[in-house]
Amino acid sequence: MKKLVLATRGSLLALRQADIVKELLEKEGVEVSILETTTKGDKDRIHALVRMGGNGIFIREIEEKLLTREADIAVHSGKDLPYELAEGLVIAGNPKAADPRDCLLIRSGHVLSEDSVIGTGSPRRISEYRALLGDAVFKDIRGNVTTRLRKLRSGEYDAIILAKAGLDRLSLDLSDLEIKCFEPTEFIPSPCQGIIAVECRRDDKETVSLLERISDKKTRKRFEAERMLFSSLKADCTTPIGIYSETEGDDIRLHAMLDGHKTSAAGEFKELPAICREVKKQLLKGWVILVGGGCGPGLITEKGIRAIREADTVVYDDLLDKGLLSYADKGAELIYVGKRSGRHSRSQEEINGLLTELALSGKRVVRLKGGDSFVFGRGGEEVLSLKEAGIPYELIPGISSAIAVPEHMGIPVTHRGAARSFTVITG
Repeated sequence: MKKLVLATRGSLLALRQADIVKELLEKEGVEVSILETTTKGDKDRIHALVRMGGNGIFIREIEEKLLTREADIAVHSGKDLPYELAEGLVIAGNPKAADPRDCLLIRSGHVLSEDSVIGTGSPRRISEYRALLGDAVFKDIRGNVTTRLRKLRSGEYDAIILAKAGLDRLSLDLSDLEIKCFEPTEFIPSPCQGIIAVECRRDDKETVSLLERISDKKTRKRFEAERMLFSSLKADCTTPIGIYSETEGDDIRLHAMLDGHKTSAAGEFKELPAICREVKKQLLKGWVILVGGGCGPGLITEKGIRAIREADTVVYDDLLDKGLLSYADKGAELIYVGKRSGRHSRSQEEINGLLTELALSGKRVVRLKGGDSFVFGRGGEEVLSLKEAGIPYELIPGISSAIAVPEHMGIPVTHRGAARSFTVITG
């Protein structure tokens, strides 16, 4: 009898999903043992997921078990997958999906208003809720499903938003709560929500074939469609994005939401790459991320480096550590817009126009500046221009030379009893 080691997280829901896969494999004559693994997301139950980055925080340690051959397969929630798996691994199995919908669970007797406290830290869910139900007070919530329900019942929240799939798989008694389930085309769920993803090593052909046999064909189509669009957008849990696909025979309709903007496209499944390109084109006006590059090697944030790596175009200044450009993808466009006294490669108005033009063409743009974008960096002017054009933007702070240079010389800019404040002046 073939034996497999299955790696999974140790939460009740993760173990239930692992059991579903185990039962399917046992019907194929396979003996399965479960290896519980603690991930970065499990270790940190305090910080919001959006602050932790979110890109693979619930799967990377599990993937390591596959790469070191401590495990043969891994079971994940499809919505937890980053846009890129570890090299050499593949999602080969998708058992029949559960309900893809999101649900609003409301404390008994509570009437929702703009003052109600809604438990969610998901930018997607916040964006969807506001578009459908209006404003509220959104408060981050961490913990597994049962922990979140306990916090709701204790009165810490007036309502919380959870995936219907998790509630169904855990068979919880929710009779004391009011439940509103949203249709997946009106409140678009996370990509692959309700889908179990079974991962293995790509070169393990026997296991790949085995996982294909326990897959549900309709679920597999939905998984492939939603993953293809999600991966092309290079999104993570900090991105307010929802993706849902409807499949019927050879036909598919792909629905998507990005930061409140919704669109869809349809066609035959064999046309999926073209459908994804069309949805992406409709969805993206483009993004601009203003990144403060700090003051030299090692003085840029990890989030700033990640933004550079994911950019289609990097628009960069003169007073900048050029080594930062090496983080850019080899296919990325690098555009110099540096300014020195009396020698401006482009005026500020031209730079503003360039950022708008690139974003409107669907590019993910990093505006890379030395130090911090808002300390004599004209970042405020660029943001105002982007807002006027209706272009989404993000700000990633940098370490200003006003603080970094004195500190490198051992000079504190504030010191008790000597300097209670400091002033920054341009030369």
